[in-house]
Amino acid sequence: MEITNVYSNDIPWGTSPHHIATRFKDLGTEGATDGVKMLFVEVAPGGRIMLHAHGAEVFFVIEGYGRFTVEHEETDIGPGDRIIVPRGHIQGVRNTGTVPLRMISVQPPSGARFYWLKFKDLVRRLFS
Repeated sequence: MEITNVYSNDIPWGTSPHHIATRFKDLGTEGATDGVKMLFVEVAPGGRIMLHAHGAEVFFVIEGYGRFTVEHEETDIGPGDRIIVPRGHIQGVRNTGTVPLRMISVQPPSGARFYWLKFKDLVRRLFS
């Protein structure tokens, strides 16, 4: 068993030049979870994650309020909301509140890693 507290100072904050007033903590889960990546994301009031696309992603809002975009659809989000972004869809979010928007992001494997894991699973099922 491995337990990690996202509020720990032992996990460094990262940033991206493509996002405004946003930081994240990589929770280092890929090796233990067959390539699933997990991030703790914090968007400051007025900050935003710019529109972009990559593999599938699921967000869970812990605290704060924002406006989330997936493709051409926008919706308000708040604590307790789960947002599913399908693989390859354009996504972005902006903090519309007065406190940090805090979310957990879960990203299944994508690209070559996604297909490699699918292949390994198929071989395992065929020869088990």
